Amino acid sequence: MPRKVRRKRRTNKYNEWHLHQLATGHCYVAGVAFDDDMEAMKEAWEQLQEPFMEVWKVEYAGSRPYAWWMFEAPESRLRIDGKQHPFDNPERKDKRLYYGKPRIMIGKDDFMAEYEGELKYLLRLGLIEADEVKRFKEKPQHSKGPQRAGSKLLATIQATGVVT
Repeated sequence: MPRKVRRKRRTNKYNEWHLHQLATGHCYVAGVAFDDDMEAMKEAWEQLQEPFMEVWKVEYAGSRPYAWWMFEAPESRLRIDGKQHPFDNPERKDKRLYYGKPRIMIGKDDFMAEYEGELKYLLRLGLIEADEVKRFKEKPQHSKGPQRAGSKLLATIQATGVVT
């Protein structure tokens, strides 16, 4: 007799691994976060964006998390070394971005390219407030970036009820 196949119901509950993947784009263990399900990641970002960014702007002032770059960034970062942006090359097919820069590097020129920093990008487009710039200038920079962002964000965002 055939069994009924029950579909997995989506939950609004997210864990530290989900937050880590929203912050960095990396999922180190299959099945514990979004893996490569960008639709689920976007859905989570829509639910968590506001509290996530409140914490992020304090902890990592002057930068933006991976999910912001994937779903919110209005344009790519400018190339500042005076050379042609790789995406201006009509022969280039892959135009995916990673933190606002080309995701795939093809030749030496791609590897040597210099792009504006996150803070300059945010300032140029008016996407950062003065108090965040002040925090960026006052706070010592994280030597390792947001690798442990998931645990820091988890404690603060748990109050929203959408994170377990």
